[in-house]
Amino acid sequence: VKEADPAIDKELSDKLDVTVTKMEAIKARALAGEAYDQQIGEGNAEGNATVQAAIDALVDQTKSIERAVGTLKLNAIAFEGSDSLDAPDK
Repeated sequence: VKEADPAIDKELSDKLDVTVTKMEAIKARALAGEAYDQQIGEGNAEGNATVQAAIDALVDQTKSIERAVGTLKLNAIAFEGSDSLDAPDK
């Protein structure tokens, strides 16, 4: 990707770094004694926000992956969707 478009390479690398940081925040909470199911539990605004930040980072990085695929002129890649992420109001 870097050879084809350095800007997209940097964008993707930066977004991957953000995702790793957000995932590490979930792990840190778990290591401190708050299991994942507790983090996403009703009424746990801070835990919910931590997990949502990781989800948002994953969605954002996927957009950059799609741009990288286009830059590399690869065949179309199908990304699996999620009802809860694609249409959260349903």
